[in-house]
Parts: sequence; C-alpha cells; structure tokens
Amino acid sequence: MNNASIFATGNNLTIASDLTRRVLLCMLDAQCERPETRTFTVDPIAITRAERGRLVAAGVTILRAWHCADQAEEGAKLIPSGSYEDWSQRIRQALVWLDQADPRDTTETVRKNDPDRQELHAVMAQWKEHLGVWGQRPNVGGPFTVQQVVGCAVVEAEFHAALMAVAANRNGTSVSNMRLGRWLKGVERKIIGGFQLVQDGMSNGYPLWKLIKL
Repeated sequence: MNNASIFATGNNLTIASDLTRRVLLCMLDAQCERPETRTFTVDPIAITRAERGRLVAAGVTILRAWHCADQAEEGAKLIPSGSYEDWSQRIRQALVWLDQADPRDTTETVRKNDPDRQELHAVMAQWKEHLGVWGQRPNVGGPFTVQQVVGCAVVEAEFHAALMAVAANRNGTSVSNMRLGRWLKGVERKIIGGFQLVQDGMSNGYPLWKLIKL
C-alpha cells in the first residue's frame, strides 16, 4: 500500500488523465503583479513552531469531536471518494461537519481543466456533428474506419482541428491515420457527457469505430 502524499507548487499547473481524481487544488491569489515584493509583519512558520502543542491539540480535538458525532449518526454523510474512503471519512467529512468547504470540490475544477479530457470532448462533439451517433438513426453513425473519419474531417475545418490536436503527423501538416488509431485505442470507452468511442469489428483488416450514447 502506498500512503505517500506529494505536494507541488506552480503557476497554472496542468493536471491530466488519471491524476485528476488524485489531486486536491489549493489556490493562492496575491492580487498583485509581483507577489514576491510583499512584506509581512508575522512569520507563520515561527508561530507554528511556537504554538505547535496547542495547534496539534486543537486538530486532534476536532477529529475526536467528529468521530463522536459520526458514531452518534449526527455528522454529515458524504459519498466517499473512490480509493480514498479512509481520508474521506476521517478528514474530509470532519471539515464539512464544521461547515467548511468540501476539499473534494476542487477535484471537479481539476477535471474540467484536464487538457486530455478537453481534447476528447472536442473530438466527440465534432464526431457527433459530422458522423453521427451510432444507433440513433438508421444508416447513421457508422461504424467507420480511421481512414473514413479522417476523410470526413478533411472537408470540415472544426473536425479537422479537433483531430489535429490529438493525431497530427510529425510535421504538423495533416492528421496521421496511425496516430489517430493509437489515440482512439487509448481513449476507448472513456465516458464524457454520456458518450463514448468504441471499436466495433473490422473491415478489410482495419478497426471500425463508432460513437455511442449510453
């Protein structure tokens, strides 16, 4: 079992793919152009060291109070965070019980800003617009080979731009069939907005793909 916690700082950090569900976001906004020039009259590190005993006691008291409330079924009941049930029970729910913000809410912001998710969403939206959703209407929605998908996108600027973002060739001049095929395999069955891309059989040795609505 890995119980490590990793802290990272930066400006406009990009968090993508599977990391989005494992990250809590904390934002500091100094509301000035050069925050490094600010001065302070207090030293929070010195205060923390000097008051360590009192601060630790306060923290433990909060956790004990939440535990008692939870045992008495008087506490907030949140949906546990997958893979982080113990943290959700012991820490997250204690904060919400104290009428503090749910730290898990920041995960939704991280997920929406995931560039991989945004690219997949763009391809799905354009696929739906120009190729259709499988099964919604007769003879619409494929399934299609990668070559057919690229052929449609060539004459549809927005569709072409969406595919270029995920499968441009090395020169950045056109969509690479090979890269698009690998990308589709990597995002297969990922769900966004109730839609997913899935492989459905073969045609003359080429995989067939379709967009379905769950």
